[in-house]
Amino acid sequence: MANGVRGGEIVCKRGLRQGDPLSPLIFVLVADSLHHMIARCRKEGLLKGLGCRDESYVVINLQYVDDTLLFGKESLPQAMILKWELM
Repeated sequence: MANGVRGGEIVCKRGLRQGDPLSPLIFVLVADSLHHMIARCRKEGLLKGLGCRDESYVVINLQYVDDTLLFGKESLPQAMILKWELM
């Protein structure tokens, strides 16, 4: 989306070569979008992370360099919601 208007589908014909200077930027853009999608689902009560019993501190995803770890309750509905968000 650009300025609130959905654009056309982007068809990827080639990947980025190893060492391409755009690679880290693209990863950060995608990782940030993933974080915001997961945070929205948690705010709406669709996903539950790991944390304190009173939920004062909850972790759903951790991102470091080019790795992403997702934490959640072990249940089929949680897995389906996460799968839907990733699609």
